[in-house]
Amino acid sequence: MGGIEKYVREGSRVGLLPNGKFSNRGTYTDPDISLAVLKLCSDAGAKDIMILGTYNDEYWKRSGHYNTHYEILQKTSRSKGHKKIAVEKGIIVKEAEMIEELFDLDVLINLPVSKHHNAAFLTCYL
Repeated sequence: MGGIEKYVREGSRVGLLPNGKFSNRGTYTDPDISLAVLKLCSDAGAKDIMILGTYNDEYWKRSGHYNTHYEILQKTSRSKGHKKIAVEKGIIVKEAEMIEELFDLDVLINLPVSKHHNAAFLTCYL
């Protein structure tokens, strides 16, 4: 696909959206993958890398690479939460809750884990 530099340019603001809120294996994005993408973005020269959503250190500590990537993790910012925004020209949906900083990003990287549950045949977390 051309390498991460094709998408993450020097000085860009990048948002990473890993599916890491769960504790059962198979329900969350492997933190090794999230850390690898975080490092690639850092190496590509991203000015700010923001972790979107609410994650505690337990998610990152599941990786055997946590200690070697600790410094990069400390440089990341965290999203503040959600806010309601108006959906212009919305017919059925008039407003939606969105991550507040989403529209300030240059690049959004979704790191889903494909799964199913009783409410959906397939989810990919976005």
